[in-house]
Amino acid sequence: MIVKAIAPARILDFGGWTDTWFAGHGLVLNMAVDLYAKVVIIPREKPGASIVAQDFGEAVEIRDPSQILYDGKHDLLKAALNVTQVDGVD
Repeated sequence: MIVKAIAPARILDFGGWTDTWFAGHGLVLNMAVDLYAKVVIIPREKPGASIVAQDFGEAVEIRDPSQILYDGKHDLLKAALNVTQVDGVD
């Protein structure tokens, strides 16, 4: 089964939480953007996983999900694979 998901991007809202009732005052900058993170998960026969960041033109191959190297390249995606123990996906 192929899984597809999207999530909206969030832009820092200056003054966050200052507009709550307990702050008593505040200013917040709100804005809307049409920008999404998209992910497609495709099962494969061989173990491990590959991460392809199309926007960056980069790919990372993970042969053993229990031995993930966190080196600053797509570490959040690697951590998601580690936490979910997903194996055998592109």
